[in-house]
Amino acid sequence: MDREAGARLPLRHRRTRRLDPHRPRKDVPLDRLRDRTLFETAYVCGARAAEICGLYVEDFDLRLDDEHVEIHGKGGTVRTILLDDRGYVALARLYLARSGYTSGPMFRASINGSGGPLSYDAAHHRWNTYCTAAGLDIDIHQLRPAHAAELINSGVSIEVIRRRLGHASTETTQIYTLLADKVADDEIRAAAADARRAARSRRPQCRSAVKATPAARAPRRDRFRRYQATGQGNCRQRDARGPPAQTTRPACAWRYYGP
Repeated sequence: MDREAGARLPLRHRRTRRLDPHRPRKDVPLDRLRDRTLFETAYVCGARAAEICGLYVEDFDLRLDDEHVEIHGKGGTVRTILLDDRGYVALARLYLARSGYTSGPMFRASINGSGGPLSYDAAHHRWNTYCTAAGLDIDIHQLRPAHAAELINSGVSIEVIRRRLGHASTETTQIYTLLADKVADDEIRAAAADARRAARSRRPQCRSAVKATPAARAPRRDRFRRYQATGQGNCRQRDARGPPAQTTRPACAWRYYGP
């Protein structure tokens, strides 16, 4: 009896906790949600890691259809970044709702409890921890050039990318604007397809592909009628007379009656 009471139920009768697939981030701890938002902010904005750590809640404007953030860069410059990624905007709103931050640093340290901004060394350490757990060897500084490469592959001009990254000159921006291999291959294939279409348009058409006009069909029809008038096109008349001394069958007769 005790054995039956302690027996485990089959798998189909157990009550398992079902996670909501539409809200996968609600069960994530706050510190991991902070790290996720921090790293996605660095990638979406194409900003430096130190610039992201220094962001404040007041720098974000998440009003509908006007989402943007002001980033304070080198030399006291301030640039406004458009947040056009709906997934990131939803993540930022979720992070602010769960953290309850209404002002002050956006990403705060959780160890000392002072509520100060997260330091660059701490953010770099957290990034390396996640990469080591995933078996990846990626530096946090690669998020910035990855964002620039995505923009250039989408057809964004160099000047727009320069302003978004906060560079003083376009020469620095061109270091980040390396086309992906797939984009380069697609451009080469498109150019080759255009060259083939242009060559086909210049190629002369064969006679069979040209549709005969009524004026072109008239001489052929007249020759066939003259051939019928001579009696050579009638099989019974030809058998009664016997084979002609010299067969002068027009060339068009081979097309209608065969040899």
